[in-house]
Amino acid sequence: MNRSKAVSLLLISSFMLSSTSCTMGEKKKVLEVVDNYAQAIMDADLGDIDDFLKSDDEYEEIVCSYVKKYEDREDYSDIFECILNNMSYEINKDSIVASKESKKALVNITFTMIDYMSVYEDLDEDADLDDFLDELEDNTDNVIHIRQKIELNLVKDEWKIVDTDYENLLEVYEFYEDICKNTITGLNGYTMTPDEFENYLDEFGINEDDIYSDLNEYDYSAFTYTEETVIIYMIMANESELNSTVTSLWDEMEAGNGSFSDLTIDSDSYFGIDSAYFCGRDRNDNISVIFYRSGNSLLILNSMHDDTELLAFLDLIGYPHP
Repeated sequence: MNRSKAVSLLLISSFMLSSTSCTMGEKKKVLEVVDNYAQAIMDADLGDIDDFLKSDDEYEEIVCSYVKKYEDREDYSDIFECILNNMSYEINKDSIVASKESKKALVNITFTMIDYMSVYEDLDEDADLDDFLDELEDNTDNVIHIRQKIELNLVKDEWKIVDTDYENLLEVYEFYEDICKNTITGLNGYTMTPDEFENYLDEFGINEDDIYSDLNEYDYSAFTYTEETVIIYMIMANESELNSTVTSLWDEMEAGNGSFSDLTIDSDSYFGIDSAYFCGRDRNDNISVIFYRSGNSLLILNSMHDDTELLAFLDLIGYPHP
């Protein structure tokens, strides 16, 4: 081999080793970012999560508002904590592709968490929140897997995670909404007997003579109103009758008819098989109409002015705030 060829081969070899070293270095950086990001997700540390994201002005509105809406609910906090504490993740190191030249990287990650819906479906009909939590703690080996491909961009020499519309992040945090809306932790358990209802009204300062019976064919129905014109209406009925009533209310809400015409509907309003929740706000963001359906009971509150008194009544009876 002549000297010229030897020098050429040496240069090529040196270039290849340099390129490989550069690629390995970028892969290591990508792994570190994704590793810290996944840990922040399990810690539900919204500030740290944002640090690793190539985020925009919508992070606070989309992610933070979504998580805080649910995690601030004290009656669910132990359940959320159980799910987060038993969450894990695995990064497929062999899947990492990183290029400093293209400023792009990809990596596969799998999150593992308790199969909370499966646990819920196995509960007894009379189970409550504490029962649900106990079963979650006893079934930490009953898991589901969430597999994702994470994309990263190199921004000012830092790898940032790209999550369009935050779909990957919200997929992991879907359990917040699932638990609040689709299980007993939604509104099941938020019920009361007619006597309890009237006792609450008495405690709230409503005279017995100001509680009016409704003429509809329900097992029990009554309404009253306060000095600030907050109408409080309670219905007790069998499942079929209540389903029909709530369906009619829901249809009116979706169509924007009647008292629902000028309202802004809260995004967490929902219509379930045996529970439903609706909250409509006026132009000043005060709650105008809110109803809670759970089992065989339906509570409706309608405020003509601000929602101070309405919220005070919810506090008294222990129902969740919007």
